[in-house]
Formats: sequence, structure tokens, C-alpha cells
Amino acid sequence: MWQDIFALDSAFMNPSSERMSANPLYLKRRMQLLSRRRPTTSKRNELSRKKKEYLSLRVELLKRTFKLPSPELLSLKNLSLNESSNSINHHPSSSSIFEEKTPIFDTHSAPISRLSFGRTSSESLFASSLDGSISLVQKLRVFSSRPSLIDAASGIRSFDLSESDEVLIIAEENCLVLRDSATGKVLRSFPDISAFAVRFLPLNNNFLVCLLR
Repeated sequence: MWQDIFALDSAFMNPSSERMSANPLYLKRRMQLLSRRRPTTSKRNELSRKKKEYLSLRVELLKRTFKLPSPELLSLKNLSLNESSNSINHHPSSSSIFEEKTPIFDTHSAPISRLSFGRTSSESLFASSLDGSISLVQKLRVFSSRPSLIDAASGIRSFDLSESDEVLIIAEENCLVLRDSATGKVLRSFPDISAFAVRFLPLNNNFLVCLLR
């Protein structure tokens, strides 16, 4: 089953858009408004100068950040084959962008089905796996911390967090389970409900929205 999510411009859904575009008075008024908004020659020159200054400043900042040589040293006339091969960085991890790249979830025995950040803090990250467990990392910036696991009785299809991050609703194969997100303790169970997706209602977490068979 294929599912598509797309955005549609509201202009295409307006039946009067074609009639308005064919109206000469509408076109005349539109041209007047466009002419008022059009910048003068001096303003265009000023914008062009500022854009060039911004681009030159951006190039300089990039060169300082990544320690790039000047453009004269990068020309083909000044580089031989050996020099060009030696100047290439074969270890991208030495750059500041790739430093401290550490896997977070490596404890699951099956693929991860869903990721979700906490509602109240972007430092916490939840991940459900097809092995029937949910991992929780409280501090993403502390890479030495091990994720805590919440084991479910059966396979996990979907889960969602409450607005306070205290309650976790889990859609298992044959039931819905409310658990404490910190300890994994079962707060309430709804048996004989087979849901493919489950979400808390944003304005009222006492209500749930489920996608059933």
C-alpha cells in the first residue's frame, strides 16, 4: 500500500483565481502595486554591494573554519599530481563536524521502528524496536550513559509521549498499554485492541487517537 503526503497551494483550489486574472482592472492594479514595491537603481546597487560583501565574508569564515588554503594555492597551475593527492583529506572525521560521532542505540537486536524526542526536553530520545523493547536516553550529550530499556510483552507497533513526558502509551500487537516512561511500570492496560498507530490528543492527554484494523 502506497501512501503519499503532499502540499497543495491554495491558489489552485480557488475557483475565482482564473476570473480575477482575466480582469483588466485587477491586472492594472497589480502592476501599480508591483511598481511601488520595485526598488530603485540605487537601492538595487546597494543590495548588490551588500550581497557581495556578505559572500566574501562567508568565504573567509569558511576558510578559517575548515583551514582551507587561499584560492591562489588551489589553482591547477600551481598544483602537480602528487601535491594535489597529498592535499586531499582522506579522514573526514578529523574535521570538527565529525568529532564525537558516537552511536546511541546499539542494544537492539532488531531494526528501530520509531524515534521520538521528549516533549519537555530535547535531551531525551525514545526509540522503539521490532524486538519488542523501547530505549530511552535521558542525556543525549553524555555519550557514556547507557539507554534504559522498557520490555513489552509483544511486538511494538507505535508509541507516543504525554505532554509532560511522564506517561508512555504503547500500541502492542493485541493491546494498548500505559507505562511510566521513567520506570516502565504498567499504569493501565487495554486488552483486545490491535492498533497500528496511537497518539495522545495534544490539548487533552486523557484522550487517545488510535488507528485500528
